Amino acid sequence: MTIGTARLLRHNRWKGTTEPVTWAPGEHFFAWLMWMGLLTGLFFVGFARGAAHALFPFLVTGLLYYAFSQVSHLNAPSVEPITSKEWAVHQICASQGDYEYGSVKWGKISNGLNNQMVHHLFPSVHPCHYPALSALLRPVFERHGLPMPGWRYTYADSWRLHSAYLLSLNRR
Repeated sequence: MTIGTARLLRHNRWKGTTEPVTWAPGEHFFAWLMWMGLLTGLFFVGFARGAAHALFPFLVTGLLYYAFSQVSHLNAPSVEPITSKEWAVHQICASQGDYEYGSVKWGKISNGLNNQMVHHLFPSVHPCHYPALSALLRPVFERHGLPMPGWRYTYADSWRLHSAYLLSLNRR
């Protein structure tokens, strides 16, 4: 991402595209300013405090993101072939490790990542609405026989499913 951002700022286009990016007035300047601020901050914190202090926030953020998001997608049921040609069914089946759909607590702790299926179906909806949307979707899932792990699984169940899948990959 960071290399792609630098390329975008230098050449006004993403890699592999031909059309230049149209910047809003002042947006290109402020994007450069933020990029330079990030690099300057990393350099000075790294120089003054060491690389561990400079990179520790990125490490923590990355680990938290992994712990809350990948359990939903990296598990055996989520990677099974899907026979349906319906887009929504593919979105639902790719998130078989979702957990605690109705929990406001888990929604806040994971920043909505416990409801990946809802996010994939409604990407422009704010995560604070996911518990209510999942409650509205439940009867639809029951009526059409769609997978419903997010209403049954706890985070521990999702983590066990994720870990078992990773172990199975390493045994192949």
